[in-house]
Amino acid sequence: MKYNRNEAFRFSFSPPLPGFFSIIKVHNQDYESRIGTMSVLDISPRGVKFQSNLELHENADFELLLTLKLNGHLIELQGKVIWKQGGSSSYVYGFTLNEDARLEEVIVRELKAYNKGNI
Repeated sequence: MKYNRNEAFRFSFSPPLPGFFSIIKVHNQDYESRIGTMSVLDISPRGVKFQSNLELHENADFELLLTLKLNGHLIELQGKVIWKQGGSSSYVYGFTLNEDARLEEVIVRELKAYNKGNI
């Protein structure tokens, strides 16, 4: 499992935050898959750790769109799976976001608001 120790913070959810994902690109070509369900375990401005019953391959040439609701705001995150743990019935994934400074600011702002509302 890879960790990015240079990130400012990583926020864990307890209980996990529900969400959805879909494959949106395969080999740099637009693609539209069915929607899968996930549970967001933690999030940072540059990545997400999520759990799903569906098996995905890490470091494969596809891009996902993760959709989750935080503080009533719909957030869509694009990026790639970079690691996978688990087996048989449930998998945990490390997901790196495509670079987007505006989205990083939104994530930080929404996490601060979420944390204030859940203290």
